[in-house]
Amino acid sequence: MKLDSSVQLNLDNLTKIDDKLQSLIDCLKVQKVNNVSQLCSDWWELTDEDDYAVAKFEKAIKDDKLRRDLRHQMTLEILSIAVVNYYTSSPDVLKPTHLQIQQVKNLLNFIQQNFLAATEILMQRLPNELLQNTVAGQI
Repeated sequence: MKLDSSVQLNLDNLTKIDDKLQSLIDCLKVQKVNNVSQLCSDWWELTDEDDYAVAKFEKAIKDDKLRRDLRHQMTLEILSIAVVNYYTSSPDVLKPTHLQIQQVKNLLNFIQQNFLAATEILMQRLPNELLQNTVAGQI
């Protein structure tokens, strides 16, 4: 089942979000938590409901189970970013332990995999003419 070609999706949004998730994971790998708060803020801007390609896709899809799964994925993504921001926003006040940082990094890895799965589902349903797009090729 393909998406209606009238649905406007910003595919560049997907690559930027994936890059932001990867940057967050990379910062946590080296325990460089000072940059994490800004990266989380950047992620919030990219996932604003008006621009977030997954949210637009979720609204356009007819399959109820898939819509529910995508809503669930987006909810987990939002909660995960909030947890990451909480544990790293004030390293002077709340010093996260190595284990906490590792758990937050694992959470982000899980969320990134969910995001990539949602992106793959979205790409499978795009009209063929959109798949020829340069940004679609990057995804």
